[in-house]
Amino acid sequence: MADPTLAVLLRNGNHDAATIRYALKCNDVAIAYARTPIQIPIAQQSPELIDLGFYRPSITCTGVVDTVGGDATNTTSGVAGMSSFVYTRATVSSSQWNDGGHASAKTYYIPYKNALEEAVSNWIFQEGDLALQIEIGDAKFPIASYGGYLDAADGVTRFGVGHANNHVTGGSIYKVAIQQGRFSLNAAREDRYDFSLQFVATGRLDTPAAA
Repeated sequence: MADPTLAVLLRNGNHDAATIRYALKCNDVAIAYARTPIQIPIAQQSPELIDLGFYRPSITCTGVVDTVGGDATNTTSGVAGMSSFVYTRATVSSSQWNDGGHASAKTYYIPYKNALEEAVSNWIFQEGDLALQIEIGDAKFPIASYGGYLDAADGVTRFGVGHANNHVTGGSIYKVAIQQGRFSLNAAREDRYDFSLQFVATGRLDTPAAA
């Protein structure tokens, strides 16, 4: 997990390739799957059900974002004024099952309101290493797998077979496109905004069909 209090990461690419990496102060995260089975009515009989397996994931994050950054000494271009921390992703491999970094340390920044608003208006989904991603919780081992993790490159090689640390860690990574952002300023709390971000998403990245 990136940080005990900042467990939702938003970036314009995977952990290694992204040029901007944000950590969000979220109060709530909801992951929803909409399914579209077909119900065919039959006169005086039980209806038939057809399920072709279509699903549409979506993610909603709500939280608070400060009006100004938390580190006035930070002069890094593009993220100046923001407080930050270094997050090291430690995984058994760099395959699709643990997308975007193996034992790779990268800096994540806590955005202020206008910076997050710019991300909402400017970040565009694209495929490849620069696809927008959200990482929720500790995604080191998305599923328990004592048989090891399959390497997406060849579909045969497995990493971490029988590894004692392959217990599921509960986190997940999704490719996302920003659907809506909302920022609310409340009376007597002018130093921060409440925010809500809505995303449409792929399936979880350790799900083979999502790759």
